[in-house]
Amino acid sequence: MILRRFLSAIVVLASFGVCFSVPLSTLAQEGKFEEALKAHGKAIEEALGDKEKALRYKELGDLFVSRDDYKSAADEFIQALFLYRGFSEKERLQMVVYISWAERYDEAIDELQSILSENPENIEALLHLARTLAWSGRFEEAIDEAEAALRKSPGNRDALLIKANALSWKGKPKEAIPIYKKLLANEATISAGRPSPVKYFFLKEDETFFGSVSENTPAFTISKVLL
Repeated sequence: MILRRFLSAIVVLASFGVCFSVPLSTLAQEGKFEEALKAHGKAIEEALGDKEKALRYKELGDLFVSRDDYKSAADEFIQALFLYRGFSEKERLQMVVYISWAERYDEAIDELQSILSENPENIEALLHLARTLAWSGRFEEAIDEAEAALRKSPGNRDALLIKANALSWKGKPKEAIPIYKKLLANEATISAGRPSPVKYFFLKEDETFFGSVSENTPAFTISKVLL
């Protein structure tokens, strides 16, 4: 009787697309990436409804992320967000960060603005919106959003760094340098154990570096990862 009920439960769950084979994440962890990729593709084809399909697209995106393939991951995350708007705010923000890393700036900015329209107090979304606007070359908008973040979180280290970078990339290093100096003067704002991107990219052995900056000084380049 117990066995019969168990088998019946399997039939019912299977009818809803539940798979009892080796978990897809396990295949990936075992290095069977191609098998995991095919399994995800089959799961998407067999998914019942947009929500289930979106969840499978997200899983596939996560699989690509595990291999640092952000461009492929972005394709899957964009599909997931298009099909289903019920992902949590945290999940949406996580996906949009990877979308931006794939340089899909327009899609990332749209989703970040959507998150903020629903929750204007999401400081992480606001910071990443400013960051993505800067990466996309929309420097004035990036500065505006960084300043908005600073109004919500005075002295926020990430907002200051984003603003300084946007100014620098815009060709205004003289306006950026005081902000970098402020960050350097307050190393307590840098997370313990994390290398300071400001130190790494801007401190020179020549102590006169800051004094030698002119309007012709090339814009500085900052790693997206460190931002």
